[in-house]
Amino acid sequence: RIVRDLLIAFSPVCPFFTDYLSSILYGSSSVDARSYPPNVISQNRDTSGYLNVTDALIEFNSSTWRKKKENGLSLKSEITGIVVPPELVNFKDALVAMHNLI
Repeated sequence: RIVRDLLIAFSPVCPFFTDYLSSILYGSSSVDARSYPPNVISQNRDTSGYLNVTDALIEFNSSTWRKKKENGLSLKSEITGIVVPPELVNFKDALVAMHNLI
């Protein structure tokens, strides 16, 4: 399934190559596919909770990047004194790792 989906995705870029491979492997051309397969995972998840924290997440990321820039640090550098707000507690581990917070 993964190879077939990749052939479908690359068919607009290199149609002759993907047509040849999909015809040999699956007996039909990937160029004939009309759309990329839907994302099954996102269809089964309730994402409404994430919409409530989007603005807070954007603001936290922006302020962290701004502080690093003001201090002449690269975005990859460690930084201290930044606390993850309570509304983003579910993302704390990811934010600490992403921003190298100490």
